[in-house]
Amino acid sequence: MKRIIRGFAVCVDWVVLLPLWRRLIRDPLWRVPAAIFTGIAVAIVVLAIAVIVAAALFPGESDAEKDRRNEEVMASLPTYPGVTCTQKFKWDNMVRVPSLFYNPLRRFRTLTYRCLMPDGARSEEAVDFYSRELIAQGWKPVNLNFGARYALFKDGYYFYAVSDGPDVIELNVAKR
Repeated sequence: MKRIIRGFAVCVDWVVLLPLWRRLIRDPLWRVPAAIFTGIAVAIVVLAIAVIVAAALFPGESDAEKDRRNEEVMASLPTYPGVTCTQKFKWDNMVRVPSLFYNPLRRFRTLTYRCLMPDGARSEEAVDFYSRELIAQGWKPVNLNFGARYALFKDGYYFYAVSDGPDVIELNVAKR
């Protein structure tokens, strides 16, 4: 989808804007014919229609599909000994991704398990456990604004564990 839009934008640049730029270099703006401005307006309308049609023809994953995949990833994760998951949440999370140069706001479909720690264990130990185990399984540490000490990435999924008090931990899997 993004490739189609980028390709179309490049075509518009070369077909419409390059000749316009050459014309503006030669002549002042008030001597440019109205047909050029009309051409720009038509190009913008065509681009908008193409984006709408492309979005209709190539829809992304539905929330239900992302939820199912998040469940599969969560099931494949190692389990901290003795932890008991008591609640499950599915929600949309809007996050800025600083690893991309223009820091866009991205929508993530997130699955959260809220778990109780066993007696005598601290949630910070579990956060360290998940970080250590998942890095050993090939997850890569990333810098995200998820509010977690560790955020890990693998195959389009983000994982982060958050200590929510001394005996509660939240395990999160997010799919963009």
